[in-house]
Amino acid sequence: MKYALKNIRTFWKEDKLTLFLLVICAVVSSLVINYSAAVYQNYSKMKNDIETDVNEIMIRLHNNENCYATIGSIKEMFMSFPDRINDSVTMYYAQFECTDIPYDRGGVSVRFCIKNDCIVPCHLFEENLRKWGNFTSGVYFSDQQEINGECVALIHDDRGFGENSIYNKLMIDETHLQFMGKKYELIGMEKLEPLLVPVNSLNDDIIIDAIAMDFSSALTRSMYDDISEIINNSFEEIADIPDLEFPDIDGIAYSNTLIIVAVMLCTFSAISFSVIYSYLLSKRKKSLLIYRLCGCKKIMALKIYLEECMIVMIPSYIVGSVVFLSIVLRNKNLLELDYYRFELKDFIMMFFIYLIVSMCGLTMMIYHNCLKHSIKRCGV
Repeated sequence: MKYALKNIRTFWKEDKLTLFLLVICAVVSSLVINYSAAVYQNYSKMKNDIETDVNEIMIRLHNNENCYATIGSIKEMFMSFPDRINDSVTMYYAQFECTDIPYDRGGVSVRFCIKNDCIVPCHLFEENLRKWGNFTSGVYFSDQQEINGECVALIHDDRGFGENSIYNKLMIDETHLQFMGKKYELIGMEKLEPLLVPVNSLNDDIIIDAIAMDFSSALTRSMYDDISEIINNSFEEIADIPDLEFPDIDGIAYSNTLIIVAVMLCTFSAISFSVIYSYLLSKRKKSLLIYRLCGCKKIMALKIYLEECMIVMIPSYIVGSVVFLSIVLRNKNLLELDYYRFELKDFIMMFFIYLIVSMCGLTMMIYHNCLKHSIKRCGV
């Protein structure tokens, strides 16, 4: 290290401009690396916030004499959704009222999914019933029972409610109940809904008051636009589609562009540092020859040169980082980095990545340009 420090002092005395350019390249690399990381962190956190906010949508249907939604029409509409939407929907939901279920009990809800162009039961809902202890006995209806529209049902276990009991009102014998003019076989008991039946077992002319969709991941702008267009084409007059906020696509594209530009600038800075240092070494061939003739091995010469680079790069990187943080922390809104938070572990990780990559590149450059056949190149 002492030889490297002596060489740096010599540079300062004999070639201030070159040393200054090396420092500038290292500081610029530090600024660009920190900015790239900040933009990426800001973009990632913004994206994560968006993904956790929008994963379901509920639509009220204000039916009237001229336009109304029915079981048949909403099934047809959901079936017309693109496969990428149906594959991402974990549950379709539809709600309606009927005289068989008192209004104060919340009406009737049906839940289902669409797989391979077929309506199947919502197994996620079934899992949640069991998970939270709301499934008391029996079985849930199967895929085949839903596809075939079989009249099977799960009823609310409210036998102790007396006259207000859904069970006492609908049951016609121990294993069957009467609902919407049809005879259903009782296959299970639950404690969440008044009644659960396959949607395909219901008459297509039943009027629907509301529909909803739950998604396995974030609802994207393109999916929302497709869903809105299809629903408006079917029920434009009565569908109350909520306005959802989505990220600024242009802003995200702009962030991506900034990252690409920053990476290119950082690469250019690193190359510039190597070129300037290579020029500096080319002016020191005689001193290198003396080192070699005095018994200095190539590995030792390489070590001295890399130490010189580290003496320049490490302080310059720290200075560049301090300058960057002092600017960013005061002007996050101006730089559109609202989500950025300084984290020491990320700073240390970036520093070591920068150092390792730079050392690898400089090692190859120094060895290829200055150490390989160094004595022959000096005319000996």
